[in-house]
Amino acid sequence: PSIYIGLYDKCSYASRDRGWIVGIQAVSDQGYMDARFFFSLKTDRAYKVTTITAHQRYSSNQWTHLSVTYDRRQMKMYVDGAQVAVSNEQSGDLFSTLTRKCKILMLGGNTSGNNYRGYLEHFNLWSQARTQREIQQDVRHQSYRKTNHLPQLVLYENFDRVQTLWLTGKDGTYPKIKLSYGSEWHLDSSLAPPPCGHTTCDNVEVITNYNHLSSFRQKKVVRYRVINIYDDEHRRPTVTQLQIDLQHYYLNKVFGKYNITWELSVLDIKNSSLRNRLILANCDIGKIGNGNCDPECNHTLTGYDGGDCLKGLCFYEKKKKRNGVCNFECNSELFNFDGGDCCNPEVTDVIKTCFNPASPYRAYLDVRELKNVLQLDGSTYLNIFFANSSDEDLAGMATWPWDKEALTHLGGIVLNPAFYGVLGHMDTMIHELGHSLGLFHVFRGISEIDSCNDQCMETEPSLETGDLCADTNPTPKHKLCQDPNPWNDTCGINNFVNTPYNNYMSYADDDCTDSFTPNQVARMHCYLDLVYQSWQPASKPPPIPVAPHVVDHTAESVTLEWLPPIDGRFYDRKNNIVCSMCDSTMAWHTYCLEATEPHKIDTWGLSLKSEMASPPDVEQACETSVRTWSPVSAVNAQTVPPACPEPQGCYLELHFRYPLVPDSLTIWVTFVSNEWNASGAVHDIKLLTVGGNVFSLGPQNVFCDIPLTISLSVLEEVSGIQVYTLDEHMEIDAAMLTSAPQSPLCAECKPVQYKLIRDPPFQKESSVIVTDLSRRYID
Repeated sequence: PSIYIGLYDKCSYASRDRGWIVGIQAVSDQGYMDARFFFSLKTDRAYKVTTITAHQRYSSNQWTHLSVTYDRRQMKMYVDGAQVAVSNEQSGDLFSTLTRKCKILMLGGNTSGNNYRGYLEHFNLWSQARTQREIQQDVRHQSYRKTNHLPQLVLYENFDRVQTLWLTGKDGTYPKIKLSYGSEWHLDSSLAPPPCGHTTCDNVEVITNYNHLSSFRQKKVVRYRVINIYDDEHRRPTVTQLQIDLQHYYLNKVFGKYNITWELSVLDIKNSSLRNRLILANCDIGKIGNGNCDPECNHTLTGYDGGDCLKGLCFYEKKKKRNGVCNFECNSELFNFDGGDCCNPEVTDVIKTCFNPASPYRAYLDVRELKNVLQLDGSTYLNIFFANSSDEDLAGMATWPWDKEALTHLGGIVLNPAFYGVLGHMDTMIHELGHSLGLFHVFRGISEIDSCNDQCMETEPSLETGDLCADTNPTPKHKLCQDPNPWNDTCGINNFVNTPYNNYMSYADDDCTDSFTPNQVARMHCYLDLVYQSWQPASKPPPIPVAPHVVDHTAESVTLEWLPPIDGRFYDRKNNIVCSMCDSTMAWHTYCLEATEPHKIDTWGLSLKSEMASPPDVEQACETSVRTWSPVSAVNAQTVPPACPEPQGCYLELHFRYPLVPDSLTIWVTFVSNEWNASGAVHDIKLLTVGGNVFSLGPQNVFCDIPLTISLSVLEEVSGIQVYTLDEHMEIDAAMLTSAPQSPLCAECKPVQYKLIRDPPFQKESSVIVTDLSRRYID
């Protein structure tokens, strides 16, 4: 556990658990997940300790008002004024008369080293249990002084006289006093999505506002870029100009009636090497020749998955290998691709015969390799790439707006050129654009669930299940231009009526699909505001997603507070892009720019950079993910030595775009092996400074569902970190450095201005302009 404060018995060594403790502890059996606020208490006469915990895990890096009470009958816990736990197990006086003088109040930890590494803004100790109404008043009026009007207030501590009122701990030092920015109570801006959702745009209140308020769906112009690859002579384009023009016309014809207009750019790439190769849409090169027949890689120009899908015999193998002839019957992984003859440009036409995934002359690339070669910025355009697939049904693939790659060179849409700008297939790109703008298949809640207990299963239209649209009825996957025929469904749904078969997000043909629903249109506009502001020429801030709230009131006034625009920016977009990384305290945040795994030589290095150099994006914490760094990912499974040998283990080295003097470091450790507990997975973190110095932070406790945040006191600019682990299966999603508030990097940023208009009007003027970063106004 991590202890905020506790009252301990210092006289009885036989019963050290007498008294009470408030802090954070993990409630899972493994001990490294689901960390919650807890309140433990044991009276002098009780046989055992009673512990109550909050209803959900605590929110890190967010100020919380936590209250606990005991009234000789019940223990209670309140989080931000809401009662979240209660117990009747303890009763009677907390102390007997004889032991009252044996108590000691400890702040920020205990004698066992269970210390708290966060901030405390103030602490009040009352002689009587506060009521819930009194606690709710405390949430908004935090500061009390002990006065004659509050005789029950035994101790008010705001830490302005720590050295006068408190004794030091074992190390003889006092807690550090830090000027606090924004510790007052604020609206919860997390706007959590439903269990089946991903982002703020899946929040029911937010998307309902986008549905009901036409101002949220005003006209938007969005830039997209078609990547057309030619040979070196600027001939043989992947798609023709007629295809491009025809598809563009249809896009704006469809989306224009929903206030979305697409602005076209075309980028011609002259590269015969790329043009002559097969670009595979959904085949991971690592699967070719792995011994399993992978249908997505089963193509003539991959040698039918490196021979995995076409088992043949190579007679006289020894004679045929390296004989200067490409022998097709031996051109597979099983026969070492004819000893290299089929990938030798002096022997054969390698564009037609080289199937070896390790050869630089191979006849194919996967889409990820193509994107890495082109390195086209995805932050200002939606990039459209072209690739083929061995699956005839796969006409396109899109990057979801919540994916880490959405605004990078690895994002964009991939289309089969045979389904682009061709009559009868125009809706393919419209369908994929829907995915890019946050739309699911209409059959998601029936045909894309794992089981009948799946949280996304849809039995009726809903904003919280299925495709997260309340105006599309549940439907199974089918291609008919009518309701599907009754069928046997293991989850008990047999008849589907009024299904959205004519919806662009169904699998029906072009002559059937003709519309998006209002809920889908709302989702697309929301994601254009939340994620894709940089794709739009307009610089106007996106809307505030929910209505202002009254957070305080008196007989003469009310205090209003509102959230920032939905994209979370506090500053004007016209300023330098650095301003997007500044928060409301003008503290600057930076994620790592590149990640390396020293002493390991592997193709993993390419994906390692893209997985680490961006914000966290693991969908399910505490489960393994392909979007993380893990030592075992770069190790051959047949390697006998451990991936992370003692004593040093493995380490990941991260470098940041802008060196800065950090105030804190945050690391998202999203998976830890069962063999390791919360205190053993990360055995050291080292800070690398611009001046070449290295500072060790030592072992750290981690929770897989809560980011690790460490307060720093380094006075030098930090350019990178090293994270050490002995757990070869541990996974890290992202890392972030944060400066102190009022960072010079944020000095030129201009806060977003808010215009308040009231009905009836303000007395002095028609509107009020607010630039306060707290986003509050007293009327």
